[in-house]
Amino acid sequence: MAKRIRNYRDSLFVDIFGKCKDAKANFLSLYNAIHGTSLTLEDVTIEPITLKNVVYRGLYNDVSMKINDTIIVLAEQQSTINNNMPFRCLEYITAQYSRMFEKGAKYHEKQVQLPRPECYVFYNGTDPFPLEKEMRLSDAFKEIPKEADGPRPYPNL
Repeated sequence: MAKRIRNYRDSLFVDIFGKCKDAKANFLSLYNAIHGTSLTLEDVTIEPITLKNVVYRGLYNDVSMKINDTIIVLAEQQSTINNNMPFRCLEYITAQYSRMFEKGAKYHEKQVQLPRPECYVFYNGTDPFPLEKEMRLSDAFKEIPKEADGPRPYPNL
């Protein structure tokens, strides 16, 4: 039996929005479609920052760009439903932040200014799935059981 190639659909996505000569323009077009804006390449500075498996601790994401040094947009294409995408996006964002700042910056008194992340997953599989769905990392957190005779040990979580 032939081995199934799982990434055949995302390769076109990566080529269009991350690798081709017009990738920045294509990505900005995608960004504009998501946000209902009409920014041009003259309006923004776009820097590709996609994690590559061989470069960063086994992590790889499809396409990500830093826009105007204030936002990181991660875009993933999935042909299978994956309810762990918020967790994966957390890993991607953490890896990006680790690469952006000097190692000791998070220990300095001055607060590090983090570009705001936005994560999008584009699903093109065959299983039924809503046209739009907001997924939250907090949905993956285990519930802390209430104590019968007292308050919860971590009331603010």
